[in-house]
Amino acid sequence: MPGSTKNEPTAVLPVEENDVDIREAYSLMDAVARHEGWDDSEMDGYNA
Repeated sequence: MPGSTKNEPTAVLPVEENDVDIREAYSLMDAVARHEGWDDSEMDGYNA
């Protein structure tokens, strides 16, 4: 967001606790990480 700082709260949508299963997002998170280069073998040093 333009003009925002790290200390400003972010908007959160109201969600019932039982409405969201974070495991449903795992494949999307993996795809984003791959797209951003986190599967690069040079990054393996960060996993040690």
